[in-house]
Amino acid sequence: MVHSHENIKLSNKEEILNKINEKTNIPMSEEILKHNLVEKGVSSYQFKLQDSDAFKPIIETFKKLSKGNYEVVDFWFNKYSKEGFVKPHNHKPVEDKNSNWLAGVYYPVKDNESGNLVLNKKEIDVKEDDFILFDIEDIHYSLPNKSNERIVFSINMKEQQLR
Repeated sequence: MVHSHENIKLSNKEEILNKINEKTNIPMSEEILKHNLVEKGVSSYQFKLQDSDAFKPIIETFKKLSKGNYEVVDFWFNKYSKEGFVKPHNHKPVEDKNSNWLAGVYYPVKDNESGNLVLNKKEIDVKEDDFILFDIEDIHYSLPNKSNERIVFSINMKEQQLR
């Protein structure tokens, strides 16, 4: 279920894209940034990006859209080449099934030909600069990228329990 779908232009988008290019335009990046769910693309999933100042506006926007007290558990980007996509999956945590969780995606680079998000078998028309939050257990994937490049940031957030 979509909790939020907003189009928000970040003021530091150029810095964000430069940081992604810095991480992906190195020799061996396709081997270092390989992920079993990503076809014809790379993923930074195995690296901690939360501490990078360039990415903090993305994280803060997700937190604001969550309308709750959420902490970031995972945060990464996927960069797809032509025909690239992510396979069907969800982000359901194995541990801690008692907390409320949200997953989200942000599209800093996406044109009309780069394939949409499919969430619970429903295609979501996604535009560049869209932020989408949804239930972490929802099955989702992307349609193949028909353009030269698509970049997507993803996040998993867990609601903090008030004591």
